[in-house]
Amino acid sequence: AAAAVADDPPAPDRPPVRALAFTPDGARLVAATGNTTRAGAVVAWDVAGRKRLWSVPRAAGLAALSVAPDGTVV
Repeated sequence: AAAAVADDPPAPDRPPVRALAFTPDGARLVAATGNTTRAGAVVAWDVAGRKRLWSVPRAAGLAALSVAPDGTVV
């Protein structure tokens, strides 16, 4: 199991992960959480370092996401 990040809420309070996408170079993983009735976020992780890079909260979650071929836009 993956280690929780210190500021992550307990598992029952975390919104569900709805979509995942790697950047073309495989260096970053982007996740979309939440659903249409629950707040969520778009979160990017550094794969090798296993560190969260950034998180953007959303009032409603996303069901899908993608990364541009050049890796600069989610």
